[in-house]
Amino acid sequence: MAKFTLIKPLVFKRQNIFRLALIIAILVVSYLVFSKPNYPQNIPNLDKVGHFGSFFGLSFLVYFAFKPKWYLVAAAMAATPYLLS
Repeated sequence: MAKFTLIKPLVFKRQNIFRLALIIAILVVSYLVFSKPNYPQNIPNLDKVGHFGSFFGLSFLVYFAFKPKWYLVAAAMAATPYLLS
């Protein structure tokens, strides 16, 4: 007799954990980017450090969540300035 189940057991794969972390990070970064800060910025250009850190963290999570091929990453990076202009 074959055993049928309607619900698959929850499996925590490393790639799925990175995907979940990516979703959470996108929500947190989006909230921080679109919310208006209610504190003074005493250090000039501190927002640039925040942008660098958030983009580094998001790119790290995207890489480990989807494991893209190197040539796709290179093509996307090369096409980005043309698509944004």
